[in-house]
Amino acid sequence: MAIINSSGYRLLNANTVINILKSSAVQIKGYPHIRTRFYDLKKTSDSKILLTVKSQYASNLQRIYDDITKLFSTDVLLGGKKVFTTGRPSNVIGVEYILSLQRATSKLEIFFKTQKTTKPKLPEILRPGVLNEEYFVSKINDQVQKINEAKIAVGMPAVFNPNLNLVLFENNRQKYTINGITSIQRVGQELGKSDVRVKTKNGNSVNISLKKQNFSFWSSASKYPAAKEILDYLVKSNLISVSNSSGRGVLTDLSTGKPLIGIRANATVGEIKKYCFGDGENKVDYILIQSFNIGDFKDIRKVGGGQDYKLELNSAVIYKETSNDIIRMKNNVYLTIVPSSDNSSSLMPNYPGFRIQFATNAASQKYYEPQFANVPLGRL
Repeated sequence: MAIINSSGYRLLNANTVINILKSSAVQIKGYPHIRTRFYDLKKTSDSKILLTVKSQYASNLQRIYDDITKLFSTDVLLGGKKVFTTGRPSNVIGVEYILSLQRATSKLEIFFKTQKTTKPKLPEILRPGVLNEEYFVSKINDQVQKINEAKIAVGMPAVFNPNLNLVLFENNRQKYTINGITSIQRVGQELGKSDVRVKTKNGNSVNISLKKQNFSFWSSASKYPAAKEILDYLVKSNLISVSNSSGRGVLTDLSTGKPLIGIRANATVGEIKKYCFGDGENKVDYILIQSFNIGDFKDIRKVGGGQDYKLELNSAVIYKETSNDIIRMKNNVYLTIVPSSDNSSSLMPNYPGFRIQFATNAASQKYYEPQFANVPLGRL
C-alpha cells in the first residue's frame, strides 16, 4: 500500500511535492535519507523545485536522490494514480541530478545540487606563498644577524667590516651573486611584483620575486588594450562568441558550441618584461622558483683570506631580465583571458565579466589557443 494516497494530494505541482517531502509520513526507516534536516527545498516555479543538500550532508547526495526517486515511483499515488519517474545525471553546471515526475499531462522536475562551501580565508601569514617568503627572509636574516654580532664583538669597524654575499644556484649550478647584504625584508605587494627587498652596502636595493614550484600565475593586469583587441578579432572572425550570464562573462567556441574556460596566447618579450619583471624603481631583479626548505641553504663560510662570507642558496629555476632568460621563459608565460565576475572585470566597458592574467603553461594548457598569424593586435 502506498504511503501517500490521500485525497489532499491530487495535483502534481511544486507545492504538492514539497508538502509530501516534508510530511512525517515519508520520513521513516524505509527512506532514511528523506529528512528535512538534510536539505533545503525551494519552489522556483509550479513545475520546478531546487533541492540543495546542506554541505555537511553532501556525501549523501546520491542516496537522497535515490530515496526520493524510489518514494515517488513506488509509494506515492496522486488522486489514486501512479506517478511516473525519470531520473538522470545533469549536464547543467552546478546541478548533479534531475528527477522528472509525470502524472497524466502534468510534469515536474526536481534539481539536486549541493550547497557551496566557502573555505575560511587563511590569515596572510599561513598562506603557502607567504610562508615561503617568511622562511626565505628568516634564513637570510639569521646570517645577517651573525655577521652583525661578530662586528659588535670585534668592535673595530675600520678593521673588521665583513661582507655577506648571497650566491644564487640554479639546480645546483652557480648563476648569480648578490654582494654585501646588510638587510632583507618581506614587502609582499607593497612593491608591485616583488616579494622581498634586499639592501646592500653600496646603497642598492635588490628586488626578488619568489614563486613556489607549483605556482600557476605570474601576474594579473588591471588593464591591457591588446586583450580587448584579441577578443575583438576572435569575435569578428566568428571563432568565438562573448556573452554574459548571471553577472559573469561567458566564452563560447563557435565551431563546437561548447563553453571555453579561457583563451591564451604565448606571451611576447615585451609582455614578459612588463608583467613578469615589472618596470620603474620597483622592477624585479631576480625571480626565484622554489618551495624553500632547510636543504636549499648552506651555512655561511669565509671566502679566502679576506672579509667576504658567502651564503649559498639553491633554487629550481632562476630568472633575470636577460635575453637568454626571457627566451627560456617564453614557453611558460601565456597571456590569458578568463571569465570572471562583472565587478572584477579588466575589460570594462566592452567586455564585462573577464580578467586578464599571465599564467603558466600548466595552468592554462586546457585554454583555447587561437592562431593569430600576422594579425596586428597592439601587443607589447
